[in-house]
Order: sequence, then structure tokens, then C-alpha cells
Amino acid sequence: MTRSHRNNFTVIIQGPLTSVGTTFGNFHLPVTSRQVINFDCEKTILNNVRKINSCGAQVIICLWSSEDVVRIRRIRTQNPRAKVIVLEAPDTPTAPISDTSKFLQFYSTLHGLQAAEKMGFRFAFKIRTDQEIDLQSIFDLTEEIQAKSLDKKFIVVPFMQKTDPFFFLDFYFGGRVDTMLQFCSLFLSRGQMSLYPNVHQDAFLKLALTLLPEFDTKLPVAMFSDVRPPFLEIHADIAIRLWTNCLIPGTRKAYISLLWRGRGPDMEIDYGGYQNLIFADTSMTPETDASAGYFVREWVGRQPRLKRRPRWFSGEVCWYRFLTAKWGYWPGLVAGGLLDAPFALRMFVHRTFLKPTENNSQRQKWIAGKRVSFRKYFSSRSAK
Repeated sequence: MTRSHRNNFTVIIQGPLTSVGTTFGNFHLPVTSRQVINFDCEKTILNNVRKINSCGAQVIICLWSSEDVVRIRRIRTQNPRAKVIVLEAPDTPTAPISDTSKFLQFYSTLHGLQAAEKMGFRFAFKIRTDQEIDLQSIFDLTEEIQAKSLDKKFIVVPFMQKTDPFFFLDFYFGGRVDTMLQFCSLFLSRGQMSLYPNVHQDAFLKLALTLLPEFDTKLPVAMFSDVRPPFLEIHADIAIRLWTNCLIPGTRKAYISLLWRGRGPDMEIDYGGYQNLIFADTSMTPETDASAGYFVREWVGRQPRLKRRPRWFSGEVCWYRFLTAKWGYWPGLVAGGLLDAPFALRMFVHRTFLKPTENNSQRQKWIAGKRVSFRKYFSSRSAK
């Protein structure tokens, strides 16, 4: 890593000192007490700091004030070159942020980015306290991107999935500090009201609003669908644009080096297996047939036909989330609940009294509506 890179780059390590949860190989299975791990993160933090320091980058560690004071002091002592930030858990009554990693990781990352901005760093990378990773190849990739397009907004993510490009894996990611600040602020700005229930699709949609602001006026209703993306033409358009121009898959070397709660990835099982994953060193440059955007366009061409717009009172728009984001928590809760009630009642009746085959047929009809061909839509756009 060059001197200019060292002066511009920092790594934010965020999370708890004891991480509780599943890991590679079983995170996609129903959670049982046997699968849950109580993982001590102190050694992992120390190992990460040593690796990052050997690359010449600065380290920012974001911890929680609820942790044992002795353990926090030990982290400071063991990592004297790192900046340690101790945060109070957020409490915002009008838009409550639940005590889950989904929101807390973006909250602590935001504070780490704010510190990085004050310290004058231009690029930052976020990793977790319960994950150990060799970032050298990611640093080299980021340096290459800087040399090619220093002022371009981009986010480096672990990989792209061929079968689900509408997916943002938040294990580790990085880019320009101002871009990441904008993204984390947008992720938290609506509090617990998600654009989509799953954190990975929710983050992907909010990343689209960050990196592709021209979509902001087109998305307000479509983004709040409970139907798994992509179900609208604009969803597919966003995926192609993001992976072609903004999102860059990380390196295979970095992902293979990753230890999550002490265990490495199972390349045959996790995220559809290795053949389903696209990395920078297997699919590189944007705007070419070898880019991640190429694989997205290929994936789009294999999908069923999509709709131009959602039907407003069919269950394809979640009014509760939409109005809460627009008007605030309680007004949105009341108004959205009233608007969602007819569809909720309809769903209850069909799920309770219809036979499964009839139920599935009815639900398909609700979701289907008037459909437009993927290929016809995108070929018409390219012709323009």
C-alpha cells in the first residue's frame, strides 16, 4: 500500500466484545440452542488491528458502553495506536431502533465514519468485531479503484450472488467516507421502518437511494412492497445500474480468509456455493461483458415478466412502512394500519378458509396483475 493510501484509508471495527449467534455452515438453518455461539471477540479484534497496522492503515474501534469496563480498558491498552469510541445504545422514541445488529451495526459504523471524517480520512472500510479477515487484497483493490476513478462513488462488498443480485451482504464493505456516511445516515433516518423486511434487501434499496439519487422520486411506493424484489421493472433497473456502475465485488482471497465467530466459509454451501459467487478477481471491470453488471443483465433475462407499478390497495404496497417513513411513527402507524387492514383481513380469510391450492392460485393472481416482459422493457430502453 502506498503512502498516499495509508494517509487516506481507515478501517472501522464495530460490534460487541461478546458476539452471540450462528456462523458459517448453519446460519441459514432454523436456529436452535446448539447452534448459538457465545464468541469472545477480544482476540479477533487484536488480530485484525495487527493485520491492519502492518498494512499502514489507521484503526477505529467502536464499542458499547454496556460492555465490561475492564474489557474496554484492556482493548485500549492492547491497541494503543487505535482510536477507541465507546457509544451509548441509541434511544429515539419517535422512530425506535431495536436492539438488533441490523440497526446497531449501522449506528456504530456511522459514528466511526464521523470520527474518520474529522480525522481527515477519505476512504474507510467497515468490519465486525466477531470476524477476522485479511484485508490486504481489499486494500489493493481499493487502491486500484482510486487510481481509475478517484471521484466516483463506489462501495466494495464481499461478493455478488448470481442467483440473487438484489442482495447487500453487510459482513464488510467500504468506499469513500462521504458516500458511506450518506448511506449509513439514510439507513437509520427512518428508524426501524424498513423499505423491505430482510436486512440485505433493505440495505440494497437504501444503497440505491444513496448512489442513484435519480431514483428517489420514482421509488416512494414501489420500495415498500412486501413482495420479494424484484417484482417491478424499476427493481431490475436498479440492480443493473448499481452492479454496473457503483457496487464492486471484493476479492475471493479476502472472503476465503474470513473467520466469522471462529469458523471460515463453506464454499460448497454458504450463499449457494462458490459457483454462485462473483468476486473482483473473477469478474472485474465495469462496462464490460466480464463485469458484475453483465451477470445481472444475464440473470434479468432469465426472470419472469415484471410489472411496471404496484397496485395501491392490493397488498403490494405496505402502507404501514410507507406512511411511517413519511409522517412519523404514530401517525404512520394509525393511518397505515387502517389502509393495510382490508388486505390483512383478506389474507387471513384466504389462508384460513381456502384450500392450499386455491390459496396459492389466489395469491398469484394478486401479485401478477398486468405484466411486462423483461426483455421487451430493457430492449426498448436501450433503443432509446
